[in-house]
Amino acid sequence: MIACISPADLNYEETLSTLRYADAAKRIKTRAIVNQTSDISALELEMLRKQLRELEEKVKESEALKGRELQRDVEIWRSGVGKLECLVKEIGEAAGPSPPEPRGHWFCG
Repeated sequence: MIACISPADLNYEETLSTLRYADAAKRIKTRAIVNQTSDISALELEMLRKQLRELEEKVKESEALKGRELQRDVEIWRSGVGKLECLVKEIGEAAGPSPPEPRGHWFCG
C-alpha cells in the first residue's frame, strides 16, 4: 500500500489519519482457503443410483397404468358413441325416411 502524506503542518491531521490507516491496513492478514466439496462415498453413490432406478421404474409403471386407464375410457366412450348412433338411427327411422348408414362398425341391437 502506498500512503500519500504531506510535509506541511497545515495537513497534519490528515497525514496522521493516513498513517494510522496505512498501519492498520499493513496488519491485515488474509488467508486463501480452497473450496472443498464433500466426498460422496461409493456406498452413498450406489444408494442414490438405486433410488433413481426405483423412481424411474415407478414413473414407467404410473405411465403404463394411466395408458391402460385411458384405453378403458376410450372403449367406454366408443361404446357410448355406438349407442348414441343406434339411438339416432332408431329415432330417424321412426320419424321418416332413414338417413344414410353411419360409417362406423357399431352393431345396433
